[in-house]
Amino acid sequence: MPEVESVEFIVEAIPAAPVFPIDDPRTVDQGYLNTAALGVDSRYAWERPGGDGEFASVVDVEWDWLLDHEDLAAANISIINPPLQRHSNTLYTDHGTAVMGEIFMVDNTKGGVGIAPKARARVSQVKENVIDAGLNAIFAAIDKMEFGEIMLIEMQASADTTVGSRQSPIEVYERDFQALRLATALGITVIEAGGNGGHDLDNPISVNGLPPRRSLNRNHADFRDSGAIVVGGSTKEVPHRRREGTGGDNEATNFGNRIDAYSWFEGIVTTAFSAQSNAAYQDGFGGTSGASPIVAGVAAVIQSMVQANLGFKISPLQMRRLIIMSGTSTANPAFDKLGLMPNLRGLIDGQYLHLPPDVYVRDVVGDDGNPRSGAITYASPDIITRQTQVANPTAQFGAGSGQENNDALSQTVLEGRENFIYIRARNRGSRTAQQVFADVYWTEASTVLNHNQESWRPVGRTMFSSGVGNVLTVSNALRWQAPAGVRDPILIAILGAEEDPATMPPEANFPSTVELSRFFHQNNNVAGKGTRT
Repeated sequence: MPEVESVEFIVEAIPAAPVFPIDDPRTVDQGYLNTAALGVDSRYAWERPGGDGEFASVVDVEWDWLLDHEDLAAANISIINPPLQRHSNTLYTDHGTAVMGEIFMVDNTKGGVGIAPKARARVSQVKENVIDAGLNAIFAAIDKMEFGEIMLIEMQASADTTVGSRQSPIEVYERDFQALRLATALGITVIEAGGNGGHDLDNPISVNGLPPRRSLNRNHADFRDSGAIVVGGSTKEVPHRRREGTGGDNEATNFGNRIDAYSWFEGIVTTAFSAQSNAAYQDGFGGTSGASPIVAGVAAVIQSMVQANLGFKISPLQMRRLIIMSGTSTANPAFDKLGLMPNLRGLIDGQYLHLPPDVYVRDVVGDDGNPRSGAITYASPDIITRQTQVANPTAQFGAGSGQENNDALSQTVLEGRENFIYIRARNRGSRTAQQVFADVYWTEASTVLNHNQESWRPVGRTMFSSGVGNVLTVSNALRWQAPAGVRDPILIAILGAEEDPATMPPEANFPSTVELSRFFHQNNNVAGKGTRT
């Protein structure tokens, strides 16, 4: 009709995607970025707030990298333990460069795009010809990292297994286990390569001539949990299968119930090292060294999206639980024993990244559940000791009581007598937390001030009779027969819930009061209270 000047379709307006991979020529071959069941569906996450890793931080622990590669230079990767030591073994350089590319390749019209291209990128170098180099690199990273950051361990150990000496996760070494346990206790999410030995981690493993133990078998009494997310590797074809080789190291993934998650063991397109150019790429990177960065990149996206949507970061054990929800199974899970491959679309569409509870107990009045700094005061208003049982603790201490911010509700603990302990909690998450509990310990001031965690003695566990929402909730009474001769003990409470697992303290003592303070201040489900009034 002549009166119509123009016609156009009415379409829904959508925000511009923070990542534009179409003009990065190698992304078409990065199948691990694609939808499940082939990949982890990074492309879907990129279209949503935080899905590019903007609010996350990853530290890679290994030997060498080409940090000025054309597809990495703009990521501004920094080194935690300078100076950077260059290696004569260029395999190390190629390895590290490939790992960084999987996570951090920049959206820049060159090469490919990393899973979390806008995440903060740092490295901690394993120095050559240095005693305890790997352990030193881990501790250097721990010293500079904060709650919610992600540490990627690109090392493996040699251990004696039922099929001979094979590559295993580094936590089979005692000191490495303790270091990873400390990292996760301080709120650092650890992604650990499962190793390329091709053996079943459920079976006994011997290290340094010690008797064999099933320390990596979750169903055995020998099991010890470092808190890390251990990663195995699969074939790239769908349906994914456990990557098997001809029996030699670096040809096949380890497997077993300790493996939490898996991803591609082969055919990974990423950056490469070349002595002649800073623009080299490869399409055959793999091993659990290749699978682990994919999972680490997903962890960065998850952490970033939770931060973008809820304003806080989740703990390592929350991450370990969340990262495999809606995950992709292998072709034969009972045989493959690789856990699940992350599926970001499933996490996003299932609202798992918008709804996690986050239960916390205050260190001091005014604590809002965010990480804090400074010396420990042992002044939690939410750990309350009474000499007699309270008839209605919610009415006396809970929301609406007028005592919400009173940190002087405790009475002196009576030695050799029964006392009653109450714990208060809040939940700043977006869904009510269920099955909330508090594990309570006691210690003497003289020992805890010397960061002697081994002196913590269990008092018991108290439950919250109903779910914990965004109001102050009081636990049931915990009866405690205080030992004779114990005066003015310090009480420590560690909270946990079905979807917000309790923080695991280190197995050994804290290295110093610095780490002890970080344990209390960076984990919002941990608090202490001196009981002298």
